[in-house]
Amino acid sequence: MTALCVISNKYSRDEKLESSYKDMLYTLGLILGVGIVAYLPFTVLFKSQVKGIGLVMVNTKVSDYIIIFGIMLFPVLSFITARILNWVESFRINSSKSKKRELFCPHCGAQFREGKNICGQCGYVISGDELYLGGLDVAPKKTNETASSFFKFLSDPAAHKDNRVYVYSFTAAGIALALTVYKSVIDKVNLGLTTGILTVILSVLILLLVTRTELKENQFILILVFTALFATWGTEIFRVVDGFNDNVKLRRMNTVFKFYYQAWIMLSVAAAYSFFWVNHFYLNFKKKYIRYLWNTIFGLLIACGLLYTIGGTAVRTDNFRNYMTLDGTDFLRSFEYDGRMSAYGDFQAIDWIKRNIKDTPVILEACGGSYTEYARVSSFTGLPTVIGWPWHETQWRGTGDEASRRENDVRTIYETPDVNLAETLLKKYNVKYVYMGALEKDKYAASPQGLAKFAGMGDIVYANKMDTVIYKLRD
Repeated sequence: MTALCVISNKYSRDEKLESSYKDMLYTLGLILGVGIVAYLPFTVLFKSQVKGIGLVMVNTKVSDYIIIFGIMLFPVLSFITARILNWVESFRINSSKSKKRELFCPHCGAQFREGKNICGQCGYVISGDELYLGGLDVAPKKTNETASSFFKFLSDPAAHKDNRVYVYSFTAAGIALALTVYKSVIDKVNLGLTTGILTVILSVLILLLVTRTELKENQFILILVFTALFATWGTEIFRVVDGFNDNVKLRRMNTVFKFYYQAWIMLSVAAAYSFFWVNHFYLNFKKKYIRYLWNTIFGLLIACGLLYTIGGTAVRTDNFRNYMTLDGTDFLRSFEYDGRMSAYGDFQAIDWIKRNIKDTPVILEACGGSYTEYARVSSFTGLPTVIGWPWHETQWRGTGDEASRRENDVRTIYETPDVNLAETLLKKYNVKYVYMGALEKDKYAASPQGLAKFAGMGDIVYANKMDTVIYKLRD
């Protein structure tokens, strides 16, 4: 997006292409350089889970795409449509023999007389390309010829036949159709319509981006929209090969997740501007019922989006019947692990840890699967542990070797009756406290001697009526 902004600014000022590329490379080099240096402490030791780039085999349904981005897309696509109609109308007006033109201030929308430099309504100093009732007063010599030919053709197809229009249109339509067919063949369940539709929209955006005479504010919004849609278009074709590669349904989860939330932010910014622009500069000069209809549709879309907020809140709070608290551990008071083991002992022990243990000593607890109640001590106290959820470590490190090694070491520490072996492993991870709660006693119940050995290795610093015990190891 940064590169597009630099090139667009240079291009609109008729500067040489060589100068545009140089400035773009300087800007990107500066941004990337600062970013790389700032994150070196993290990236030097980071092992990525990425194993390459693969092709997407499962497409996004158009309906799903609309559910995710529909609220933002409505004003954004309305803005794009309005810009096209304004350009078409502008060429129609410019080709008319009539010299009478209605001009409007690009700042407040008030009408002003031709030749005036200052708006009498808001005092805005008018310069450059100004907004007409039908669009911008296009400077033909400055405007990109291919783009202007396209808009001229739309304004009067009979009078403006141009091979460039046909070549561009058929090329864009051909690519869109080819991608749609290709994606539909690969994904035997979903049609590849999303890819084709996005290709067409991106092709139209390119025409608006190369006009040269778009207002800078509009140009920036068009760049935001293009970047966002291009990112989502890319996720329909390519995916990052990662730890989910063996799961067909989740293969491109991280690809979509990472690119979609970036697109969401860019489209949200663009939608806010588009809403203002469409209302202020376009619908403001149309019949009132059109403006009311457009705003009603947009309001209904927002209301539909809020259904999730209302429904999700109701579900998560059981219609506000649940006890309201900001204490994330409060559920442990009445929770039962696996429906048979009370978590109340952990609630009391975790509260004691937060009030009594200072600094960040390592505390050992049982290791369990992702999205389970395991790693609850380190999660709720902030104290480091040997291993939490192994899969998340495997996912981001690109290999499960270290996670598996630590998981086995934790199991050995709890289960082995060999005190020397346990002490060696505890020292290896600099463990200061050993936690013995309901999950530890249940998971390692097959080795009662192993669990009993901690009484001789450390002092009991905490115990409660639920038989939850915390040992502090002796030096």
